[in-house]
Amino acid sequence: MASMNTDTRLLMILSAAATMARRRNGDDAARAASPVLALAIAVILTFRARSASAVGTTPHSDFSYNEDDPTGPAKWATLQKDWAVCDSGTEQSPIDIDKVEETSKDLGPLEQTYSAGAAVLQNRGHDFMLNWTERNGKLTIKGKEYRLQQAHQHVPSEHTVNGTRFDAELHMVHEDPAKARAIVSILFSSKAGKPNKLLSDLKPYFEKLAGKPNATEQVKGPVDPSVWIDKASGYYRYEGSLATPPCTEGVLWTIMSKVEDVSKEEIDSIKSVKKVHSRWREMHVLLRKSTTVLFGTTNLEPHKGKMRQRQRQGQAERGDHEPWQWNEMDTPVSIWWQKACAFN
Repeated sequence: MASMNTDTRLLMILSAAATMARRRNGDDAARAASPVLALAIAVILTFRARSASAVGTTPHSDFSYNEDDPTGPAKWATLQKDWAVCDSGTEQSPIDIDKVEETSKDLGPLEQTYSAGAAVLQNRGHDFMLNWTERNGKLTIKGKEYRLQQAHQHVPSEHTVNGTRFDAELHMVHEDPAKARAIVSILFSSKAGKPNKLLSDLKPYFEKLAGKPNATEQVKGPVDPSVWIDKASGYYRYEGSLATPPCTEGVLWTIMSKVEDVSKEEIDSIKSVKKVHSRWREMHVLLRKSTTVLFGTTNLEPHKGKMRQRQRQGQAERGDHEPWQWNEMDTPVSIWWQKACAFN
């Protein structure tokens, strides 16, 4: 019983109550209680769906990624009073990781304990969100535990590396008991044409939910988020914000340095959620203060440095088929880094 979530326990209690009513008072009393039981179940399921959607995001009907829309990114700060930070914030995400000179051995390997669990896939109108219906793991940062809540995709990627934008980016959203957020990001490239195992398994659900905003599908069998995390990969760490309204700051971002494979067919199935413009927010760097980006590894000694922001105007955007080039970094660290992160 201890492993069951609150919703399951409550449903069991309500069901048991109906059974007892039938035994004590006959079928008439049980039938009279049925509407109450049905209403209670509906309330629980509705509340759970809303709670899941609320983790780290705002309903997508309230804003748009289309720059030409009156609810597009340039207007987010004006749409609601508590969204003003979308324009005035100094730690907004996403960012371009243009230069990293600080390698922190103190960060160590990514401390996560994920396990397979039941999950529901939802079409949110702009993306597909994978929501686990039971506790299935956590991320630990500086002794603080963040529980995994949901995962969703951006096509193409929101974060860029040295100006390179990738085919897709997966966000694994975590929360601690105080509702502080930590997001693990995985970048994907279709250059090699190799499928991703978990995305391949979810592809039929993407296709079934295509064009059905707010529809959900229970995924058959457990879904294991640990398959997205390559334990041999390093990672970037910086403090930013939610990449969607209300753009809340203070979010700890962990971006895996290893770019994962994805097939073009899988990318197309993710795009099938709805025919909208590409889903990413432009870099918000005009007000952003200098950002320290740490690289987590257990193999190198720590180095100090800052990340240099790339200005929005005049930024050259390269395709994901070009290799990463680390300018002004001809140290042994950069040589190791290029070898570790190269993808062919």
